[in-house]
Amino acid sequence: MSSELDDAITRGVCAGRWDVAWLAIGSFAMAGDLLVVAAILPEIAADFGVTVASASALIAVHAVAVALAAPAAAFVLRTLTLRVSLIVAIAVFVAGNILVVVVSGLEVALIGRALSGAATALYMVATYRFIAVFSTPQSRPKSLSLLQTGVAFATVSAAPVGAWMAHISDWRIAIAITTVPAFVAFAALRNPAVTGILSPGPGQRKALVRAPVPAILISSFLARFVYYSCYAFVASIYGGVGPQRLPVVLAALGTASVLGNWVAALLMRRWSPFTVGVVGLTGLACTVGVLPFVGGSLAGAMVSATCWGLFGWMIGLAQIEALFSTGDADPSFLGGVSYTVTALGTAAGGLIAGMCFAASGVRGLSLMAAAASLAGAVILGTASSRKGYRR
Repeated sequence: MSSELDDAITRGVCAGRWDVAWLAIGSFAMAGDLLVVAAILPEIAADFGVTVASASALIAVHAVAVALAAPAAAFVLRTLTLRVSLIVAIAVFVAGNILVVVVSGLEVALIGRALSGAATALYMVATYRFIAVFSTPQSRPKSLSLLQTGVAFATVSAAPVGAWMAHISDWRIAIAITTVPAFVAFAALRNPAVTGILSPGPGQRKALVRAPVPAILISSFLARFVYYSCYAFVASIYGGVGPQRLPVVLAALGTASVLGNWVAALLMRRWSPFTVGVVGLTGLACTVGVLPFVGGSLAGAMVSATCWGLFGWMIGLAQIEALFSTGDADPSFLGGVSYTVTALGTAAGGLIAGMCFAASGVRGLSLMAAAASLAGAVILGTASSRKGYRR
């Protein structure tokens, strides 16, 4: 850590709630970017004169760019200040989206999506580093919760709002408007501490094989895999409530997802993040396990959707805090690897869920997801108890 940063911390310069709030709004833009494109994919395909299947490459390229760029972003932070890193991330993100908006061909649009994905990775890793360094151990869960709330709100609102804007105007307008919140993150750069150069110490890669880091990453992959494997077929799972009531169920799922971050932050005041993660994975396993039996009634769908969002998003915050609390490596490096792992979990969830659903329907999908979530709970619980992190 540079002397500039040491001086800033000595002077008491730390991350205030508003600093994290500005960054959370930026994370809303970054996370919502992918969801908006997914919601307006038919309009994009029609405009470019390609099939929807071909246009789906815009989503795949973005996800691959995030997965590849996240670990590299940690090493970018070894030479760039947080201020420069955030400026570069936001600028590249905006440039990538502008490229998608102004071009008239899929090939160039794919380049724009790759730029946006790489920028998203750099932004999220930089914000994790910001919170890890400039928050106290007591305030860090609350700061992480606020940051994750931006992502959760994007999950709830970005897709429907983007689809609505594309319907009343044009898909290019939808992408352009969704990009605007990223500029709000510049407000966090007023904090003088972000001028410090953050240099991770040696031996970062070795931390990936030291317990309990592998267990945390594996359980993170499984949690994201379970959540999105079921989410991909949410309309089929809750098909019994009817198309008119489905938006109400999805609203409950989205609202509970936002609350899950705050519940995790409250629980971590008394429990370790490992314990909260195990509780979340176990609760998620029980929830997805009963989905085939409760999805037909509105009451059952509302209760299960609430539990699904609550437990599913509780896990993410707990696992990030668990990684930071090990102290085995620089948070930006661990945050980058974690972001890659969760991106891969999302991609795997969509791929394997499709095959499972085609073979055995909702019941087979539910059983597979419940087993994966329980496996994650066992892996995380066993590893953390051996290292003495649970309480």
